[in-house]
Amino acid sequence: MKNVFLGSFITFFFIFSCNKDNTNQHSNNINVNNSLKTKSQEYTIDTNISSVNWTGYKIEKSLNLSHFGTLSFKKGFLKTKNNNVESGILYIDMNSIKNHDIQNSSQNNKLINTLKNKDFFSVTKYPIAEFVLNSVQKIDGNSDFNFSLIGTLKIKGQSKNIRVKTNIRNENDKLFLNTEKFSINRKDFNLNYQGLPNILIQDHFDLQISLVANSKNTCN
Repeated sequence: MKNVFLGSFITFFFIFSCNKDNTNQHSNNINVNNSLKTKSQEYTIDTNISSVNWTGYKIEKSLNLSHFGTLSFKKGFLKTKNNNVESGILYIDMNSIKNHDIQNSSQNNKLINTLKNKDFFSVTKYPIAEFVLNSVQKIDGNSDFNFSLIGTLKIKGQSKNIRVKTNIRNENDKLFLNTEKFSINRKDFNLNYQGLPNILIQDHFDLQISLVANSKNTCN
């Protein structure tokens, strides 16, 4: 009788131990699977506080022979994976172009009308410019810019691949993105206006993107 009781106890202990091991294994599998999940988020551009800064130059590329201003975004989004920006698209409202250096209102309006007409941005036919972000690469050892944006800029129906250094911060469900000032050739986008006979303009002009985007949480 004593041997029967001892045998039953050993059998019960063995079964309990196996079940506990299986439970632990199942728990470990769940933890591993959870750790393999990637988190994706989509951010929408806050058009009220985001802008594209532009600078155009006359015959000599110097600040005292330049005009500068801003463009607003129509809309846009950025997508992140594991808190890193990986893709997106920005829509720029070409009708929103403004000049900030000419104080005389009539001269300011004259410049804006020139930029909007068919010799320059032709905003009636091409009201939206686009920047499609195809990929983002990490920059190591740079205190000012931590990523490179690689994408396609489309203005006036013409597309050009560009690569731009930028600083990206992710804070409290917001993305803050500020690029370097980068130069593009206006003739790549059929912006062929030459200026007046005594005031020529440079082929290259500068852009700088500054934006804030708000998170819309999504998970894969």
